Amino acid sequence: MKMLTSSFAKEFLGVRYERALKSIMISAVIFFGVSGCGYRLDIAPFILYLFGVVFTASVMWQSLNSKDAEERFKNIVMMPFESSALIASYVGSLGVHTICTKTLPLMSLLIALGKFEVTEIVTAAAAAVGGVLLSAAIYLIKGHASKPAGYVFYDLAVLAGKSSGVVKSRRHGLVWTYLFRYLMTHKNYLVNSLFLCGIAILFPYMASTMGEELPDKNMFLYMGFGIACVNTPLCVLISCDHDLDRSLHSMPGCGLKFFVPYAGFLFMSLCPAYACLLTSWHFLIGGIGIVHIIMAVCLAFLSAVMSAAMEYFFPILNWKTESDLMHNPRKYIVPAITLLLACFIGTLVI
Repeated sequence: MKMLTSSFAKEFLGVRYERALKSIMISAVIFFGVSGCGYRLDIAPFILYLFGVVFTASVMWQSLNSKDAEERFKNIVMMPFESSALIASYVGSLGVHTICTKTLPLMSLLIALGKFEVTEIVTAAAAAVGGVLLSAAIYLIKGHASKPAGYVFYDLAVLAGKSSGVVKSRRHGLVWTYLFRYLMTHKNYLVNSLFLCGIAILFPYMASTMGEELPDKNMFLYMGFGIACVNTPLCVLISCDHDLDRSLHSMPGCGLKFFVPYAGFLFMSLCPAYACLLTSWHFLIGGIGIVHIIMAVCLAFLSAVMSAAMEYFFPILNWKTESDLMHNPRKYIVPAITLLLACFIGTLVI
């Protein structure tokens, strides 16, 4: 049990637990930096508890369902360990990684902004641990109630092996066919697109409720253009598969054969979010003209091209879990450039 826990902990947190220490230092800087500003918000303790449970559980769920988790267990379950010790060690190590590297920095920001008692902070930490256990319990029980817990991961590993063979058999087909079928076999990637469309619909409502507090509402629209292109799972399809990345870079002319259709695929996936943003803005605020539509199409196209170029020239390689990949700071580069371009174009033509 101790050997298993130590092995998993070093896998997720680093050989000397440097990832956990780095995250704790960043959280401390955030807490003391924000606290030193003297700015406070009236945040109810329930919000802190809800954040601890929901955010931690969602990140934990994403990590448990990631492809790297399936591949890891494909080999581990063959080793002579008890299933209960194996599950406890893996869930415990992954839970510590989730809380330390994902929940702690954001929770330190909320604690610094709010006015919380020590007991409330301890309760929030317990809620985060509860989120880890909740995700693990649902993952083990869902669809596998009649099987021992240890075989859940083995079944997923077998399915992963089958699906990888299917993907390899399609590598000679059309790139568009591959991308759409890849998306259909990873339907959880569509959730992020739907969530992005929901944010795009709510964005104009937030601008309309500000009234006169927002002197230039077009700036809020430009912010929406930047946020509408943060479609993380679809923008890291190459980074999440190291074998595919190596294969593409070893192919002659891979830029034309794969990345150009990939940019077109990203453009099509971004258009619904931009359409939702413009439609909602038109009905709630008004003032959407042909210039805004052309501007949105151009920005969606540029965002898609930049995201495909980032995947080709700067793929994300140093990640341990899929959660690390999805939360990599690189995902903010293209939205920031899109926001700057929107502001620049807006000042010239609008």
